[in-house]
Amino acid sequence: MIWSTRPFVRIFFFLVAGILIAYWIPFIREVNASLLIIILSIVCIISFVLYKLNHSWKWRWINGLVFSFSVVLIGIFITNLVLETNSFQPNGKKEVFVAKVVSEPVETAESRKTILEILQHVNSDTVNIKPFRAIAFFKKDSSTRQLQYGDQLVFSGKLVQPDGPKNPKEFNYAEYLALSDVYYMVYIRHGDWSILGESSNSIQSFAFKV
Repeated sequence: MIWSTRPFVRIFFFLVAGILIAYWIPFIREVNASLLIIILSIVCIISFVLYKLNHSWKWRWINGLVFSFSVVLIGIFITNLVLETNSFQPNGKKEVFVAKVVSEPVETAESRKTILEILQHVNSDTVNIKPFRAIAFFKKDSSTRQLQYGDQLVFSGKLVQPDGPKNPKEFNYAEYLALSDVYYMVYIRHGDWSILGESSNSIQSFAFKV
């Protein structure tokens, strides 16, 4: 059997299963990493004890089952670490950020929509943060036509998390955005953004204006 002749295939299979479970089931992604480590430690201890006690081939399948469950947990743990968007937590107020346009802007009826990769949080100092993505809606005017893929800009706006479905069969927009690693939305008004020049001083000058 392929499981016994190629054990790495089994490890890979259950690792991928754990990754997919964490990726597609929202509440699994919210499980605390410390809790996962505790559960994994308990499972490993149980696996070790069972291995020592069960020398009969009749019960060897239990050891395999516990081992497979451990690999699934490792897959979930790794995925949750990767899907952690950032260490920065929005405070529900307008803040200043430096970002890069990472998708081609699309024009809608009242705005230009694009995905931004947030690079820096600007307050009294410019702070580098772990990059994360937000879908941005710029109030449409003549200046938004300047926006292009790859532009770096500074903007002021309030980051919010997209709402989940309110009805059982309603389209889950938040989950749809998460597939592209987008976890926030921001609406940017006219005058609340500026394409950056070569001088880094333009970041602080913009921050002082808003």
